[in-house]
Amino acid sequence: MELHSYGTGGKGAGQAVAAGGRLGRLSGEMRRPERTGGRGQKIDGKLTGRGRIRSVDPMSAKNPQGLKNHRRSDLWFWVVGLIVTINLVVSIVSLVRVRNFHHVWVLILSLALVVLYLRVREYPLKVQDRVIRLEERLRLQALSPPEWQAQIGRLSEDQLIGLRFAGDDEVVALARQALDENLNRKQIKERIRNWRADQWRV
Repeated sequence: MELHSYGTGGKGAGQAVAAGGRLGRLSGEMRRPERTGGRGQKIDGKLTGRGRIRSVDPMSAKNPQGLKNHRRSDLWFWVVGLIVTINLVVSIVSLVRVRNFHHVWVLILSLALVVLYLRVREYPLKVQDRVIRLEERLRLQALSPPEWQAQIGRLSEDQLIGLRFAGDDEVVALARQALDENLNRKQIKERIRNWRADQWRV
């Protein structure tokens, strides 16, 4: 009787170990990333070499950006602007028809709303321009030869903003052209061959 119990227990333990091994292999397969080690194979739509997944620049991961389509427009900004404009026109018409303190005060509030609307757009753009200026100066310092780095401070904010779309292989040459020929941001962008997309700007 004792031998029978021991045999049954050993069989059950063996089954438990085997089941545990299968669960371990299954969980390992679930944790293993779906990738192959072959040369030149595609992983998540990206061509790899020797099975290594290449990092993707989030600034260029979306639709290709270029000179013709790099400008951004916020639909809600224009919708709110239309509402603010209509509100100002209605306030003026109301004051012309009925001249009292109430309509005067409504007109004052409408004018204040217009100023606030314009400032809300202006302030983040100024902050963004300052950040771009700092980023481009640091990038030029990292890419340009030491003997030319003293010229970086001569670049204007407008020129640096235009240079942010230039790739690393041509940004130094374009910066030199901008100084020598006094180019503005539009002229700089027109000379860019390797466009560096910027999807994060306001």
